[in-house]
Amino acid sequence: MLGNTKKHSYEVKIGLTLFFILIISYAYFYQSIWNDNAISRISLTLSLIEDGSVTINKYQEHTVDKAKYKGNYYSDKAPGLSFTALPLVAVSKTLLRLFGKNPHLNDGKLNWRLLFILYFCTVFTSGLFTAIAALLIYFLSLRIGASISGAVFAMLGFGLASPAWGWATAFFGHAMAGSCLFIAFTIIILLNQIPPEKKRDTLLGFLAGAALSWAVVVEFPSAVPLAVIMVFGISEAIKWDKKRAVRVLLSATIGGIIFITPLLIYNFVAFDSPFSTGYSHYSPGVFPEMKKGLVGITYPKLLALFMIIFSPYRGILWFSPILIIAPVGIYYIWRRPGCRGIALTIIIISMYYPLLNSSFINWNAGGSTGPRYIIPMLPFLCLSLSMMWTEIGLKWKQALIALFSISFVISFICVSVSMYSWPHIQNPLFNYLIPRFIAGKLNFMPIRMVISGHAVLIPILAIWTIGSIYVLKLLFDRKRSL
Repeated sequence: MLGNTKKHSYEVKIGLTLFFILIISYAYFYQSIWNDNAISRISLTLSLIEDGSVTINKYQEHTVDKAKYKGNYYSDKAPGLSFTALPLVAVSKTLLRLFGKNPHLNDGKLNWRLLFILYFCTVFTSGLFTAIAALLIYFLSLRIGASISGAVFAMLGFGLASPAWGWATAFFGHAMAGSCLFIAFTIIILLNQIPPEKKRDTLLGFLAGAALSWAVVVEFPSAVPLAVIMVFGISEAIKWDKKRAVRVLLSATIGGIIFITPLLIYNFVAFDSPFSTGYSHYSPGVFPEMKKGLVGITYPKLLALFMIIFSPYRGILWFSPILIIAPVGIYYIWRRPGCRGIALTIIIISMYYPLLNSSFINWNAGGSTGPRYIIPMLPFLCLSLSMMWTEIGLKWKQALIALFSISFVISFICVSVSMYSWPHIQNPLFNYLIPRFIAGKLNFMPIRMVISGHAVLIPILAIWTIGSIYVLKLLFDRKRSL
């Protein structure tokens, strides 16, 4: 019993240490705020706080990502990330009042006050939720039978060796949407493994339903994974005691209804219908291709699918080679007793996002480093890395370390230079990102206010070194104490 307590203590310490290392890693880097997508989202937040309005009229000239309805301009994005940022903007504005005026986009300038607000919001939305998803990958890996080293491998594979790292530093909805879906997925698995307890079941059920709904409020394409995870949850719940199943499903339904309601209210206030969205009201002449199919979604194209997975232009395997082993990891999950539902859910979600991406008219996502539309599937896919590591021998582990190292370096270069690679660059990694990294043309980082050039990377390298030594010590101490 004492041994199990020590084992659990070390597991928690390792997980939390890696969590804080990831938070620091995400806060250290920051993508340009002068981006249509980010400006569109923060404009809604600022308008709600400054004017109590859902229109973005005074900010609309600074973004093409906007809708027009009855003479007013609105963000064309799902409003969930903007809503999540409301308290963060309020806090950052309070902090800024100690130093100067409140920021305004309509002055046409990229001022430091706006930079601070968007940075603050990004760290505590995209960054925080990505780190939470990584932490859940770690603990969920342990629960489905992975070794602790496998759990660490999967957590860092997602958090630092995939494009999840780069998009954790941008005020886009992909990271939060994927994290919310994975939170619900984790809760369902946890409920399936812990004994019934009325209050805990009710709370966890509510949180699962809330997380699923909020994923849709943040990114509309999350609706299909929501349904997949719901089916998975119901298929597990029917195995439980009837009272417990009803209790969890009812609380999940209540959570889902409460957290989908802000979206319906917003749509009604902005577009006179709970089911009308900004994507249906683009300004005349703006993104005319979005009028094809269902707001730009038609059917999967084989060439686009190939480009999203394999091409140097947008291929996910170019930007995270470690993901090439994910199918084998899923197979190992499938083989474990009681885990076929988990594996099947991962498979469906991992197929859905590339197929959806290849169905978009603008499948390349404009300025994007890698295929950003598929980012929400990464927590699910990277969970499989833990079982891959656990099941193989030392020689193959060395190969995985090599794959991880390559993927980490690529992600490091991407997050340091830009997650908004220009759409006309056919090989952004070799023709844009690596050359700029070597030349020291790096993206904005807060530390650049005191350090310049490649030297800005020294502090984060030092943090990783110290953190790695501490985690390795914890792993060694845990092994010695058993």
